[in-house]
Amino acid sequence: MGSRGPVPKSVEEKLAAGNPGKRRLPTKTVKPTADDGLLTPSAHLGAVAKAEWKRLAGELLRMGLLANVDRAAFEGYCDAYGMWRTAQSVVAKKGRTYKTATGFIRPRPEVKMAADAQKQLKVYMTEFGLTPAARARMASPAPVEEEKSLAELLFEKADA
Repeated sequence: MGSRGPVPKSVEEKLAAGNPGKRRLPTKTVKPTADDGLLTPSAHLGAVAKAEWKRLAGELLRMGLLANVDRAAFEGYCDAYGMWRTAQSVVAKKGRTYKTATGFIRPRPEVKMAADAQKQLKVYMTEFGLTPAARARMASPAPVEEEKSLAELLFEKADA
C-alpha cells in the first residue's frame, strides 16, 4: 500500500511558513554524512548493477539524496536493477515462453524474475526520488536568498 497523506515537512519548511501548527519543533535534525566513497560501487555487485551505481551515485549525492548510511539501500536498488535488466535480456532473446519436453507451453522463469525485480525497483525508486511522482512528493530545501549589497538596499528604499 502506498504512502498516505502529505509528505511531512522539514523543520526548515515549517519555520519558513511561520510554524502554522504552533507545535514545538525539534531543535536537532539528523544530517547524515556523504563522501566521495559513495561514487565507488560495492565490489560484490554484478556488472549491470555497477554501471547503474556509477550512472546515479553522483547525481544523488549532488541532490543530497544519498548518504553513507544509505549505502545498503542503494546497493539493493542497483542489485534489483541488475537482476531486472539481466532477466529482461533473456526474455528478449528467448521469448516469454518455452516448450517443455512433454509439449506444454510454459512461461519462462525469467519473466517472473523480471516482474519481481521490477516490484523491488519501484520501492527503491520511490525512496531515492527516482520517479517524477516521488520527486513531486519530496520536500525541497528552501531557496537561499542572496545577500544584497548596501547599494541595492539603499536603492530599494529610494524606490519605495
